[in-house]
Amino acid sequence: MLGAFCSSVGLGLLLAFVWAMAAGQSGWLFGGLDTYIAVVGATVFCAVVTLVVVLIMGRCGKRFSWRRLVWEVACVSLLGISLLSWYQTREALRMFFNPLPVPEELRVYRGKSELFGSVVHFSSSPAVIVAMIHSKELVEVPDTLDKPENSTSVSGYGVLRDTRTPWDWWQPAMMAHPRFFFCDHHTGPGGQGWCEGWWINETTNEVYALIRD
Repeated sequence: MLGAFCSSVGLGLLLAFVWAMAAGQSGWLFGGLDTYIAVVGATVFCAVVTLVVVLIMGRCGKRFSWRRLVWEVACVSLLGISLLSWYQTREALRMFFNPLPVPEELRVYRGKSELFGSVVHFSSSPAVIVAMIHSKELVEVPDTLDKPENSTSVSGYGVLRDTRTPWDWWQPAMMAHPRFFFCDHHTGPGGQGWCEGWWINETTNEVYALIRD
């Protein structure tokens, strides 16, 4: 039992990581913290299922083979990553689309969850994008060389400049004629809250969105 448990943990961790990387590349799972949580969760799931199966087979007098262990861990880890990816991604998208529900026609390309915020690249219909801009009260910040005088625009101007810098799959500046929309939700004397910015390409209906504490 100890050997099966240790083997399931090691093999489950490896396979869960592979499945998670594949899910991240396809937009099914956010990178960063969400990937680590999904891998750990799927590994624990594999270990628990393996122990239960070994106990049941032991009481039934059946022999637990290593081939069976490999197939079992592969299937369980894939199932665990699939379920956790779907749940975590839906929860992450709710943060971006609140107060409206996550649209069914949404196509997510890549996403990443961090300790103090999240970023995502997706596309949707023009109607959905316009509805989100209005519901979230996003204000367009012109991409000019001159720093605006309005205090809200100054904050958006800083985020605009920061997020123009490309990294990995985050490439908003590569879009044709992108427009930047911003909203600052920091309120109160302590400045608690968050801000969010959306880079939007009206030609392809692509969006690079970020939430930052």
